[in-house]
Amino acid sequence: MKFTRIASALILALAATAACAEAALKPLPEPNLGQIDKAQAEQLTQNRAAFEKARKELIGPPLAQAYAMIASSYFLAGFPDVAAAALENAVVVTPDDGRWIYLQGVLANARKQAVPARDYFDRAFLVDKSYLPIRIALLTALVEQGNLDRARQIADDGLKDFSGAAKLQAMRAEIALKQKRYADALS
Repeated sequence: MKFTRIASALILALAATAACAEAALKPLPEPNLGQIDKAQAEQLTQNRAAFEKARKELIGPPLAQAYAMIASSYFLAGFPDVAAAALENAVVVTPDDGRWIYLQGVLANARKQAVPARDYFDRAFLVDKSYLPIRIALLTALVEQGNLDRARQIADDGLKDFSGAAKLQAMRAEIALKQKRYADALS
């Protein structure tokens, strides 16, 4: 009897969590496909139909990945606003997965929005310090914006975990050069 109550409570809690997450998701806009070539529009229509079908059946990380995939399709077709909405939903579905926040930063970077991109990379880094592309993207943004001391600290910390990462070592040398620490750059 006690086990049945606990199991029922867990099922209700999971259902409530799923309902709250579903309510927080925004519907994806329907862009005007008339502005792209017919073959690309047809492919995008097929991708959207497959996404909508899958969206009804998926929860958690698979749903977040589906949102990221449709975001990719829309971005490549030239609809970055729809891609941004899809990535926002991916983050809502799995807020503890830094990859989707990172992709928001990549999208912002592609749209020439340097400060929002750095903010997304910063958020992603707080969520997941072990995903090397996040660390590299944050370092790049910090160097471009002149925050060399913080970039140096992040690079040094990263080398403890990723000692064989050539890109990280090269960035550390670049930072040292910009700070006129030539001996460090050579090492």
